[in-house]
Amino acid sequence: MEDDVSDHVPTRDQFESQFFSTIAWLNKNIKLLGAQSRPASTSTLNDSASNLVAKQTNTLLPKIEIKPFDGNPMEWHNFHDTFKSLVHNNVDLPAVQKFHLLKNSLRGEIAYLISALNASEANYNVARELLQKKCNRPRQIINSHLKALFELPEINRESAINLRTLSEQAQMHVNALKTAKQPVDNWDAILVYLIAKQLDKIKNCPHSSN
Repeated sequence: MEDDVSDHVPTRDQFESQFFSTIAWLNKNIKLLGAQSRPASTSTLNDSASNLVAKQTNTLLPKIEIKPFDGNPMEWHNFHDTFKSLVHNNVDLPAVQKFHLLKNSLRGEIAYLISALNASEANYNVARELLQKKCNRPRQIINSHLKALFELPEINRESAINLRTLSEQAQMHVNALKTAKQPVDNWDAILVYLIAKQLDKIKNCPHSSN
């Protein structure tokens, strides 16, 4: 039984090798994290496909379903750009229809922001302006990504998958900060420290492989 288990559980030497390889990778490539984010990467297209679906019906107007936005600052740019591309810039949609799509795309507290507005062309523009003022706050967005970086999830089990997930989450926030014109290229030591700190929590545990 123990032999069977050992075949599936990484040994201490294997994990430490993975650990130091990860640190070496971070030291060498941290400046390239932002550049590795392509505008239309396969992963981005797959995520968009799962979150955003446009279906052409037999009616005069298309039925459009958009991933709901609940006010999370880290999701604002994705929601804004998606809605603008699919709905706002769609010349075949009247403003009233755009208003309904916008209103139906909001959840939670952010939805109350425009809940009192009646559907009209003028109110569509009012609703967009209200959302812009409420959500398009660069400092708040930047702080949210920084907070997420400093609170990266702990790794509780030695696993190459866990290491890759941690690295990908860090990369996502770094890419967002780079887009926000933050000097992430100069943060090598900080980013390596933040990630290595999470790895140390299990590397230093004598029974973490059990």
